[in-house]
Amino acid sequence: MESWDSVNGRELYDMTTDAGQTRDVAAGFPDTVRLLQERYEKWWADVTRQKDAYVRIQLGGRENPVRLTGHDLHPSTKAMPPWHQRMVRKGDAPSVGEWMVDVKKAGWYEVTLRRWPEESGLPNYAAAAAGGPIPGGIPYPAGRAFQWKKAHLKIAGHLKELPVGSQDEVTTFKLHLPKGPASLQAWFTDENGDKQWTDQQIKQAYGLSIAGLERLRERLVLEGFKVALFGKKREVFKEKLFTGEVEAKLIALRCSDPPQGYNRWTLRLLADRMVSLEYVEHMSHWSVRDILKKTKLSPGKSEVG
Repeated sequence: MESWDSVNGRELYDMTTDAGQTRDVAAGFPDTVRLLQERYEKWWADVTRQKDAYVRIQLGGRENPVRLTGHDLHPSTKAMPPWHQRMVRKGDAPSVGEWMVDVKKAGWYEVTLRRWPEESGLPNYAAAAAGGPIPGGIPYPAGRAFQWKKAHLKIAGHLKELPVGSQDEVTTFKLHLPKGPASLQAWFTDENGDKQWTDQQIKQAYGLSIAGLERLRERLVLEGFKVALFGKKREVFKEKLFTGEVEAKLIALRCSDPPQGYNRWTLRLLADRMVSLEYVEHMSHWSVRDILKKTKLSPGKSEVG
């Protein structure tokens, strides 16, 4: 069953051959769809028995170390906790919240704070590069950089702070905790003591869109501060008229299946593929649009007959 992915009890995908989930094979495997849905209903009934109660995360128990993530955070406002990687990268998360924990044994503990996952190797100050292509999905945007100066920790009557170095991947607190339930709060602040603006605050203050902020952040990571601030000299290509042979190849390409990992052709994808196949030296997505417009074909639509 590990190779199957069932969606809403109606769709079924074979993840070993179709990671992008483009071919629904539910009609050919009705028993598998039914069995997966039964297992899901059983699991859901079990996990919702205590849906209104705090399920505290154990510290000092069988799991050691314990990893607390933004997904486990209980915000003190109505804001959504950072439950997926896009929110983590944007840094647009609630600034106040707590983790509900249960200290199983009294003793000395180490609590480590980090901006990025351990596997990334990135320091707390760093921005993260934009992610690569995701089959059937949208690549992750570049991760926002923060100029943290201090790390803070509050738990079981302790309120501690430590400096954050520009190359530090982690900030580690050592403290003695009593046995029993507790709430844990941890956060970073900048030189002004602020937890830094969220994307929504920047949007309201400067009139920028969220998409524009993400593009600016990505440019800073990939091309540096100067380009992000002043932009770069644009290369202007003079569009040329394409021969009937080139247009025919473009139309044939458009009517073919899109590359693996994509659900449909886009104008930019078609332009890039025409160049990579060496049909043309250069072609913009505007040229693709104009040619397809003449034939009444759009990137995501094909006509037969």
